[in-house]
Amino acid sequence: MRVLAVLTAWLLLWTGTAIADPVGDSIRALGTDQSTRVRLAAAASLSRENRDPRAVIALAGALRNDADNGIRRIAALALARMIDARTAPDAMQLAFTALDDAKDNDRSSDVSVAAANTLLKIGRFRPIKASKTPKKKGNGP
Repeated sequence: MRVLAVLTAWLLLWTGTAIADPVGDSIRALGTDQSTRVRLAAAASLSRENRDPRAVIALAGALRNDADNGIRRIAALALARMIDARTAPDAMQLAFTALDDAKDNDRSSDVSVAAANTLLKIGRFRPIKASKTPKKKGNGP
């Protein structure tokens, strides 16, 4: 993924041409625009980009950080449509962390319920943590 980003940057510098990046534009709007309507539209747009890990990461960030309850709720619901077995592991981990936190701690019950429902839908994709049980010492095999 990093190699692709470096090659893209090099290509842009070398050709001097900008390439349209609707996902990048939506991510910027979701993270920085003052208008709730614009951020809602950006969240909806990102929810349709279910194969781009940047979209998953941006929606997880909105779920954790956006001040608007509606945007956090939409982000939680969008993640239910986006997470599957093909989701990048780092994006998946960020999504599960944000959903767990929203389910347990969000100040809006609507957001908490949306996060809980999303976790029920995508729970089978949750990464399994490695066990840290110590190995038994002794003469056994």
